[in-house]
Amino acid sequence: MHFSNAARLCLAPILILAAAAPAIQPAASVPLPSAPTAEPVPPAIPVDPEVAIAAANAAIGRATALYRGYKSYSDTMRVNYDINVKTSKGDNPQTMEDVLELKFASPDKFSLSNTEALFTDDGKTKTAYLRPNKRYLQRQDATWSQVAGPMEPIINIHPIAVLLLGQVGAERIFPLIDEVTTSRKGEHEGKPALFVVGKAGVPFGFDAEPVDVTLAFADSDGALLSVQFNLLESMKRMYARQLAELKAEMAKLPPEERQDIQVEPQRWLLTLTLNDAKKDAAIDDKEFVFTPGPKDKKVENILDAGDPSLEAVTPDSLIGLAAPAFAAPSLDGTTLELSSLKGNVVVLDFWATWCAPCVAATPELAKLAAEFEPKGVVFLGVNQDRGQTEKVAKFIADNKVMFRQVLDKESSISGDYNIQAFPTLFVIDKAGIVRAVHSGFEKGQEQEIREKIEMTLAGKFPEASPDAAETIPAKSASTPAPSPEPSPETAPATDPKPAKPKPAEPKPAADPAATPPPVPVFLAPPATPK
Repeated sequence: MHFSNAARLCLAPILILAAAAPAIQPAASVPLPSAPTAEPVPPAIPVDPEVAIAAANAAIGRATALYRGYKSYSDTMRVNYDINVKTSKGDNPQTMEDVLELKFASPDKFSLSNTEALFTDDGKTKTAYLRPNKRYLQRQDATWSQVAGPMEPIINIHPIAVLLLGQVGAERIFPLIDEVTTSRKGEHEGKPALFVVGKAGVPFGFDAEPVDVTLAFADSDGALLSVQFNLLESMKRMYARQLAELKAEMAKLPPEERQDIQVEPQRWLLTLTLNDAKKDAAIDDKEFVFTPGPKDKKVENILDAGDPSLEAVTPDSLIGLAAPAFAAPSLDGTTLELSSLKGNVVVLDFWATWCAPCVAATPELAKLAAEFEPKGVVFLGVNQDRGQTEKVAKFIADNKVMFRQVLDKESSISGDYNIQAFPTLFVIDKAGIVRAVHSGFEKGQEQEIREKIEMTLAGKFPEASPDAAETIPAKSASTPAPSPEPSPETAPATDPKPAKPKPAEPKPAADPAATPPPVPVFLAPPATPK
């Protein structure tokens, strides 16, 4: 699968980690971040090193006993990447955000979901579900490594899930830290906390060198509040290796085709923040049971590279088919059904406030909506800020966006539409058939979107395929969606019509300075020539 560059697309962060992380044994655990403002480690205050380490170990022991004592537990973990990669064209700052929702009931009922995947265990059967591809694998009497396979890092990324499932491992003192170096008192979001500072090894970095990690524990009850990894040095080493390989390849080219490549990470923070924790509250057993839908396919290998369905499930694969039906809550509190818009050309905009290209597209889409509304075109935003209704409402008001928005709180709609990056727009004709798809955004592309809308209004797109008459049933807003391993290569913009072939001509090596490396965290090496 190929994705366009970071200036145009935002990719789901945990998916990237899952695709790139090395194989993890059941005992290993992986971390992720949330709020970009997860507070930094407070300034150092002179303290006896032994006292600081003792305080850190006491906080870790207290938290371990706390979580293992719960009969049930649930939380929402916000994951955030804060990245800046400097190229010859200047800084390329990016932020990405995702959400993991955890539910657990002792001794072994478990559910974890995000936009890429859903994992459930009802006490007898474990299920791993890959949302965009609608594939699931089930096993009884099996470990999560056997069931989730290469998607297991999504589970291991949640520290409390790892702790409750007993997958910490003897080599690790707590799910996300291998070695304590010190601790410091401070405040986390205005409340007293202890910051435990240390080192974490593989699979957090790209080599054998450990990376810096900071865990924040609440003074009040000892709960884990946030975790932050500083991956900058690891990423610098990884980029240096990639650049060395790229320059070696360029040396083989004629002098006139060689390029001066400058790419250097300036900031690479991975932060996770735990929110909405509920302890010993009743959780319905239905939360731990996976019920496949009519389009879901049971498989024996969740990411079988030889299965063509993994390549086929893309937003473009919906062109010429009936747009998947949905009913979702809107910002005004009402429920909106896509079927209610039939008879209009509909433009669906899948977006999020944390996605820089989405933010850049917002004013242009607002102008297009105003331009085409009198012509019978309805714009509808499908927001991906899970559980952040107030934040979304403020963004819409501040940017004077007049078209309606629905909240895809559990990413069920994005799953049905095979979303792999944001923003992604769908143009649907008056009969409810998808006629065009546009992924990513950069200045000037509003004209491409305008042309696709005009063509749909004029009925210039091909007739629907025979499958288009099949109505895809609406889902309740309570499911998420993933995608197979992204390629670090730069790909052309998504377009329903292939470009006319041009005479072959020699291509110079890809220049990551001209095309900034993809924002996706763990798969952001410079493109290498072929």
